[in-house]
Amino acid sequence: KDRGKERKKERKKEGKKERRKKERKKGKERKKERKKERKKEGKEERKKERKKGRKEGKGKGKGKGKTISHTEMEAGDPTTLDPVTEIVSSLRDALQSSLTPSTPSASACPMVIPAAYSGEVSECQGFLMQCQLYFEMLPHQFSGARAKIAFIISLLSGKARCWAESMWTSGSPAMQSLDPFFSAL
Repeated sequence: KDRGKERKKERKKEGKKERRKKERKKGKERKKERKKERKKEGKEERKKERKKGRKEGKGKGKGKGKTISHTEMEAGDPTTLDPVTEIVSSLRDALQSSLTPSTPSASACPMVIPAAYSGEVSECQGFLMQCQLYFEMLPHQFSGARAKIAFIISLLSGKARCWAESMWTSGSPAMQSLDPFFSAL
């Protein structure tokens, strides 16, 4: 009798476990179904929004919605614009203004760094002219005369570099502006 009761209890436990497993499985399936439905609803809503945007922007290019500036948004009807659209538009304006180049870019006119100068007297004028052209074409890369002098020194080699090192470390007045530096070189 005891064994029979134990078997019945075991069967009940196994039955409960199986039922729990099935319930969990059904719950997971229901959860997946709801997730799919929400995803589908979201896609449909986004599709409607895109269609609505295209209708509003007819005649404004390749089927894209109308672009509204930040000032137009402020002046417009606040009920027609949601906060996300406002944020996106202001970010777009900020990005466009930051991408507008204020100075000519290096890619617009590629400039080759002058070749190293070793100190040969016959090559000095050509080297200095190349450096001046480089400074002229890329003024935004140099904050002042000392930056230009440091750039020139980085291009020196041999006896010219030895001379420049001694002038730089001694704090020579020729290292403060270009004309005295060019004369000393």
